[in-house]
Amino acid sequence: MPRPDTLTVETIEAYAEEVAARYEFNPEWDDIRDFTQRLGGSITVQPVIDIRHAESGSLIVEGNGRFRISLSPKTGRLRDNFTIAHELGHYFLHTGTPEGTHPGSFGRYGDTPEERQANRFAAALLMPQARFRELTRQIGRNIPVLAGCFNVSPRAAEVRLESLGL
Repeated sequence: MPRPDTLTVETIEAYAEEVAARYEFNPEWDDIRDFTQRLGGSITVQPVIDIRHAESGSLIVEGNGRFRISLSPKTGRLRDNFTIAHELGHYFLHTGTPEGTHPGSFGRYGDTPEERQANRFAAALLMPQARFRELTRQIGRNIPVLAGCFNVSPRAAEVRLESLGL
C-alpha cells in the first residue's frame, strides 16, 4: 500500500488496478457488493428518522479484516456502487489492507485530500483507465452506454471522461 502522504493521481490509479487484479475484481462482470463481502466487509443502508439528514456513505473499520460500509437510503444502486468503491478507497488507501487494517472510520464529508483520493480510487476501480479509454474510442462519448458498461451513474462516467481528458 502506498503511503497516504505520497499519493499521486498515477499512484492511486495504479494501486486501484493492483487491488482489482490481486482480489480478482472485474468491474464489467463482478458486483461491487459481492467483492466487498469477499474482502470481509458488510454493507448496510443507514436507518434514519429524518431522511433529510442522511449522509451519502461511511466506512467503519473494525480491524482483523472486518469493516462496514453504510449507504444512504436516498440514493440508487448505481450511485451506491460508486459510494461503495469510494469507501473501499478509504479502506485501502487510508486504513491498510485486509491483512493489516487499523480500526477507524470515515464519513463522506467535504473536499479534503482524502476524499479526492478515495474518489479517484473509486473511479479507477470501477472504470479502469485502459478499458475506459478503449470503450470511449469504440463508442465515443456516449455517457449512458459507458455508464452501463461499468455499472455506474451517468454522472460518474461523465466525471471519468473529464478527468481523463476524453
